[in-house]
Amino acid sequence: MTPTRALPNEYYVKLATPISEPGHDVSFPARIENARARGADGHWWAQPRMRPEVLRELQRWLRSHTRIRLEIPDLDSAGRPAGTVIAHVPGAEDFHSQDICPGSDGLYPVHGDEAWTWFLSVPTTSPEVIHAERSRLLTPDVLRAEPGEHYVALEEPCPAFPALIEDERGKRVASPRFRCVVAEALVAWLNHAHLTIDPSYSRGYWDNDGIVLLDDEYSGQHGYQPERIEPDADGRYLVGQTWEWSEVTD
Repeated sequence: MTPTRALPNEYYVKLATPISEPGHDVSFPARIENARARGADGHWWAQPRMRPEVLRELQRWLRSHTRIRLEIPDLDSAGRPAGTVIAHVPGAEDFHSQDICPGSDGLYPVHGDEAWTWFLSVPTTSPEVIHAERSRLLTPDVLRAEPGEHYVALEEPCPAFPALIEDERGKRVASPRFRCVVAEALVAWLNHAHLTIDPSYSRGYWDNDGIVLLDDEYSGQHGYQPERIEPDADGRYLVGQTWEWSEVTD
């Protein structure tokens, strides 16, 4: 399945399921409601609204990996389902149905039932891809400082990344600005650290020329949206403005 990419103002969501098998770990682009929905287990879940073409992808994925079934009418001349989308959701004893009607913006609210345990995520990836990206991007050439740059790092085992420093407070650094190639390496390292070191590390991905950073610690809060970082006038990226960066001099 070739995943649909997010449009402006869309982010990625993933359905929390108890399964673990090849192909199940898939993300879907959607608009995200500001409010979160509290599940029976106390988790706060995202409430996505999806385009018709994303619904089709979701339908195929649900059929292969869950017992939830989406009944989507044929498309009309505008490329939208010609009627109400119906979700057939398994319960304790039998299936029940949920009508999913589009809003005035043509998006379908795929939430409102205990079965929709959505959480914010990054585009579909895999541990193999994350490992490969780290190896490809974190090279001595990329991490070599240019004139005027200083090396900065988070707490160990974070490597040192070259950046322009706007403000120094002792060894603490505020607002490091990274070249694009260094920012690419930093995002790859963060994703690898999230996977292999500590899931509290932010994850990130590229959306055209911008970086989107996702902090799982806050993703369940009402109104949370991932941070989007655009290049400044010099083509540099201010990543982790509130993080504990330190200058590395050794």
